[in-house]
Amino acid sequence: MRLLITGGSGFLGACLTQAARGGHDTFATYFSHPLAGGIRLDVCDDSSVRHLFAEVRPEAVIHTAYA
Repeated sequence: MRLLITGGSGFLGACLTQAARGGHDTFATYFSHPLAGGIRLDVCDDSSVRHLFAEVRPEAVIHTAYA
């Protein structure tokens, strides 16, 4: 499954990303705290979110980011 986790550099997002990597094609985002292998994303920027969804084409999204 292609899984997108927003807020991947936060505590919950990081735990979920680590747990999901074993069995899923996982993509994690960050905003202000860089994440190795992560994708920088401002979840308040509609255009950026649409572009990321078009690029990643996730089957599921776990939204742990906050703004």
